[in-house]
Amino acid sequence: MTYFPAPASPTGEELIEFSLHGNPVLLDALVERLVGLGARHALPGEFTRRALQNGAMDLAQAECVAALIGALSLEEAGAIKRGLDGELGRRIDKVIAAVSDLLVRVEHELDVLETELSWDPRTLGTELSSLLEEVRTLRACRDAQVYLRGERTIVLLGAANVGKSTLLNALLGYERALVDSLPGTTRDYLEEQLYIAGLPVTLCDTAGLRSQPEGLEARGIEATREVVNRASLVLAVFDGTREPDLVDAELPRLAVEKALVVVINKCDAPEYRFERYTSLLPRALPISARDGEGIPELRRRLAEVLTSTSSAPEDVLYIGERQAVALDAAAEALGSVIFGLEHGASLDMVAMDLRWTLDRLADIARKVPAEEVLERIFSRFCVGK
Repeated sequence: MTYFPAPASPTGEELIEFSLHGNPVLLDALVERLVGLGARHALPGEFTRRALQNGAMDLAQAECVAALIGALSLEEAGAIKRGLDGELGRRIDKVIAAVSDLLVRVEHELDVLETELSWDPRTLGTELSSLLEEVRTLRACRDAQVYLRGERTIVLLGAANVGKSTLLNALLGYERALVDSLPGTTRDYLEEQLYIAGLPVTLCDTAGLRSQPEGLEARGIEATREVVNRASLVLAVFDGTREPDLVDAELPRLAVEKALVVVINKCDAPEYRFERYTSLLPRALPISARDGEGIPELRRRLAEVLTSTSSAPEDVLYIGERQAVALDAAAEALGSVIFGLEHGASLDMVAMDLRWTLDRLADIARKVPAEEVLERIFSRFCVGK
């Protein structure tokens, strides 16, 4: 049993934590006893909600708790962790402090104004522009989250019987695709999920390309061309036991404008000749999908390409949908103040716009949000958070 005194506990209250062995019989017996003494089961998100209400975290941090549960990549989890540490709240607090200072200056002039201003209100525009840039930078984090959360698709592309299905199984670590020496075994495409360098990836095994396909196989190859169009990366597979043909020569053109990794398969075979392809494909990797040779290096190459072509900035912050709307409103409010200053708005109007700006900024990470906002946020929490 661990005691956490207020206000330093996770919820800001007096808190006791019971730590037991994982036997469900013991856990159920303890819960039953505690309920018998007057305790009750926690509501969804109640611990986080209490932490928010007691000032142990702000609204932006509370939203990060829910977001972390559903994170799909280490990059996304890192962005959420920065939010949990309170970075968004700290940056917004700085903007709020700066806008508040400007509002004090304007209201002071309104209080003492007799004949003319002691300074040009348009000079506020420069300071407000830098604050607007900070708000827009934070809002841009929302767009960067496409890279943090969106799945990447790797399409295995190659001629019939080059070993694409065997390679799919090797990358997955288990047998998912049917493997046969007869060309045309894969008539459609297969999709499976895995993680590479902490990124969620959909691995897609496609029908083998042939110069004159027929029937079902022809339709499977047409589906291959369609799935290549939505690929994040094309993994082109060649057979190092035979000479390149017209289908092999066509492969790089099918993957034009796509990130491309090339492997020359079957390096375990006596008739394998890697040099057959080096002039055509200078950065190719020799592998054997059947016995695993070269697979670790291939994983490293895939990770390198995926992170270089689709990674977000390292300092990106998690910005939820509600926060993005509030940032948009804050940016619009700041823009309105700047526009008014540039077009001779009265100090009364400038002061009113600055107050409106402060309200919008406070919506982003306020300590005591409206009840309907709380209900909307905590309805997505599971019990125990």
